[in-house]
Amino acid sequence: MVIRVTDPEARSLGEMTAELDWIEHLRQQGLVVCEALPSTKNNKIEVINDKLVVVFKKFSGQRIEDSQLTEPQVRLWASTMAQMHKATFLFKPLKDKRNIWFEDSIYTKSMNAFDLADEEVQSKFKELDLKLRRWPRDSKKFGLIHSDLHTGNFFFQNDHLAVFDFDDSCYNFVFVDLSIPIRIIAREFGTPDLIDKRDCYIRLFFETYFRSHPATAEWKKEFEICYRYYALLVHLWLLAIMKERELTFEQQKDFLDSIDQIREQGMSTEISDILADIEI
Repeated sequence: MVIRVTDPEARSLGEMTAELDWIEHLRQQGLVVCEALPSTKNNKIEVINDKLVVVFKKFSGQRIEDSQLTEPQVRLWASTMAQMHKATFLFKPLKDKRNIWFEDSIYTKSMNAFDLADEEVQSKFKELDLKLRRWPRDSKKFGLIHSDLHTGNFFFQNDHLAVFDFDDSCYNFVFVDLSIPIRIIAREFGTPDLIDKRDCYIRLFFETYFRSHPATAEWKKEFEICYRYYALLVHLWLLAIMKERELTFEQQKDFLDSIDQIREQGMSTEISDILADIEI
């Protein structure tokens, strides 16, 4: 079993109920996702010592390092996200609802560090944030997404992924969800000796994903906006973590390296160059 204890100031009972409703919907749609176990009182969420407690059935499976990803695993990652997005377009909340991204705690926490970012980041983030807020929330582009589907939040189980940790799920554009695996691939295989593998993996990912979701003429432009936007949001979030925590020198160094790297992904147009040669 895996026990998750949540402070009600971080997530409300309604938010957690909505999360479990969505997880159950994904299960009904055939995805392998974490399962919340009922308590002796038949509740999936219990309040214990003023904390919200959920017990999940523990998964088994293979966890892989980002640098060890293979072509079949990249395809499986993409096809799983395609399945999840297809399922989310069918999802109707039972009662409670998860937040839209700019009302969620990650966004609001990141904004606490906005003044710590340099002027270029502030300007670009404002520009992209305004674009996303103005985009039409099309039923085939917008919905409830996982928001954190990196390799630490799923296991490989033969021919499928077992997905868990839906705590960051919120309503957002699906390309924001896709930016997470693409950012990881671009980071891990971005050195000159691995660029061919990077380009191959990113092409494979999109080819696989778009088998279930027909690409529009504007998909590259829309994805680049979401990719750069999410990178800058993570950059601000890391600045917020730095601001609130007492870190050792080594921890500060690691954070600063991550902050600089994610800033570059958000400010650079490199992703546009990578996508240019992909034909769907």
